[in-house]
Amino acid sequence: MRKPMYSKICEGQRFIYYIVSDGTAIKISQKLKRNSYVKIYLKNGHATAIINRKEMRIKNLVAQHFIRGWQPGICVECKDGNPYNCNYRNLRLYTKREHGLTTAPRGRARPIIVEGVRYSSVLEASRALYVSDQTIWDYLNMKVNRSVLEGYSIESDY
Repeated sequence: MRKPMYSKICEGQRFIYYIVSDGTAIKISQKLKRNSYVKIYLKNGHATAIINRKEMRIKNLVAQHFIRGWQPGICVECKDGNPYNCNYRNLRLYTKREHGLTTAPRGRARPIIVEGVRYSSVLEASRALYVSDQTIWDYLNMKVNRSVLEGYSIESDY
């Protein structure tokens, strides 16, 4: 097992803050020279800590100090999906463009076939049929008894 690496984050009036490569944060009292762990809590699905009276995401601090190629504005995610596992080996860097492609509606768009015509998404089909996309979703998920789409042959292609 490798020895954890430490990196200094900042220096406040009372404490010096360090981040460890395994995702823990440490503060050392300047007066007494005692160290203690910084409390890490979950906020909006991200491990967060208050460091020098500012909320900071732990994964961003670890990436900034221990991963080559990190730049301001680059996104960081935990590979295993566990927000508390902020070890530098568990982090992945990706651009905002990649993030937008995976989280935007078009990134998750599923093809749909209406009357034999294949559309790349429900949004595209709704524009062609002059109805809202919610109308098509409700029709596909059988959430309506009657619909303006009753005469159409609509099937999802996934």
